[in-house]
Amino acid sequence: ALQMAVNSCRSLKSSLESSLESMFEPKCLCLVSSYGFMPQFLEVMKEIYRISLSPSDIPLERILSNFLLEVPVPPQGGTAVQYSIGHKTLVFKRPPLNNPIQIMTFPIRILFKTLKLSAIEVVLAALLTESQVLMVSSSLSKLTAVSEIFLQLMYPFRWSNVYIPLLPASLTRFIKAPLPFLIGTHPSFIPRLSRIA
Repeated sequence: ALQMAVNSCRSLKSSLESSLESMFEPKCLCLVSSYGFMPQFLEVMKEIYRISLSPSDIPLERILSNFLLEVPVPPQGGTAVQYSIGHKTLVFKRPPLNNPIQIMTFPIRILFKTLKLSAIEVVLAALLTESQVLMVSSSLSKLTAVSEIFLQLMYPFRWSNVYIPLLPASLTRFIKAPLPFLIGTHPSFIPRLSRIA
């Protein structure tokens, strides 16, 4: 009985080893940063994806770690940093502390293409009076862009309350919090809000 078990384990091991050669594990790379270089980060991720489609001995993680660990953060209002990846050359520059709207993270035209002027005025007034602002859109990239633009337009004031540009479905209960916030969410999460009430 022991010999049969050993032979069974050997055959299982050899079949697993042969199947492991054809198995793969999908990768997901996520870039999280407190710096407002989202358009540049998007281009970096696109280039990493493009590189992943071509044959290369360099792991994607090495390319990403090179970007994260070797490229310096530019000083505020100072020198721009250029970084080349694949076929792209990206410029990273931060505005001076005394004029943060000198360099906008996103083009301001996104805001005016997305919302009417009257809505922009209402949202900006709500932010300046530290009210609760819930932005709802099916375009998640626009949610982030519009939220960031609003925060930059508040200059010389600064939003120091809760800011969640993309609220996940599992955290919709935070919208009922009795404090000022700027939160963006997807319309499919709205039914969850009515169940929370």
